[in-house]
Amino acid sequence: MGKFHTGQSVPSTGTYHFVGHMENSACQPTENEKRIPLTAGETFPPCRHCKTGAFWEIRL
Repeated sequence: MGKFHTGQSVPSTGTYHFVGHMENSACQPTENEKRIPLTAGETFPPCRHCKTGAFWEIRL
């Protein structure tokens, strides 16, 4: 399904998982912050911990 980043449109409803920051960062999100339920058409958010750009992927 691929990796998505902050600002992109969510392609399908599901629980997405944080896979890294878009830029180098020392931020360490908690396990709870690494999972986020999103609905198709929403916009991928930044890192829930530090609010910087992030990469997300869905896990089936």
